[in-house]
Amino acid sequence: MKGLLVFILTLNFSMAPAMAANSCRELFEFERTSAEIEANEVIAQEISEDVRVQAEVLLAKKGLSGVQLRGYAILIASMVGSAALTTYVGTHLDSNLKFLSTFLVPFTTLGIYILGAPILEPLSSRIRQIAFGVRKDSALTNLGSYPQLDATWLRTQEQYSLNAQMSRNVISQFIVSIKQNFYEAHRAYSSDNKNFSADQVAEAAFRLKVLFKDIKPNDISVAAAVNTAFTNHIVIDSTFVSLVWNKLKTLDPHFESPESREYYRLTLQSWLKINTSQVPD
Repeated sequence: MKGLLVFILTLNFSMAPAMAANSCRELFEFERTSAEIEANEVIAQEISEDVRVQAEVLLAKKGLSGVQLRGYAILIASMVGSAALTTYVGTHLDSNLKFLSTFLVPFTTLGIYILGAPILEPLSSRIRQIAFGVRKDSALTNLGSYPQLDATWLRTQEQYSLNAQMSRNVISQFIVSIKQNFYEAHRAYSSDNKNFSADQVAEAAFRLKVLFKDIKPNDISVAAAVNTAFTNHIVIDSTFVSLVWNKLKTLDPHFESPESREYYRLTLQSWLKINTSQVPD
């Protein structure tokens, strides 16, 4: 806060002296008002907490789940607390500082949307169903699974952050994309066509490096998928490892860089369950 005041004061004193003097008076008034705002933020927080507790008591009687209960309580408390703070600030600010009250609106709206996500997102989903004419008796949606899908959504929000959900989807997408590679690799290896098998392994490793940089080369869930589809059912020898290594040299134009070689070394160790000495230099 004080840093902002110094910056504005310096900027204003570069202007006409009369204007600077007037700005100085307004800034001191702003500092006093800001102190009052900070003091009343505590009051708003106390109001919000009291409302949240009372809301939890009332909503507990509705048989809601823990996530729904917390969502309603936090949403109601946030709305009441932010409304109280916004009203107080709007009525107590000096006329020259009324513009500050407008900054509270987007911030409080954003806070309510984030904290009220367990309530607002399912509501938004229902509104989209109505808007697009989705009916529960529709031939496309009559699966009898709406309650289960909603329950799965609630459990997902309890277990995973939004970042974790997106990361999980990326890893799952990659696993799906390489499954066919390793089915074909196992079939070719069992038919003594190790050249084709090595092509499949190398192509999957190259795809990981180029298209899925956010997945670690030794990710345990990816390794589990490769092992169950391929590695656990064959005997890997050094000849096959060298063959895959040479295939990678052909596929990746940047293979000779130290970073690429280390990346593929970690990948093959994880996928083929081999040690460092078995990977070619």
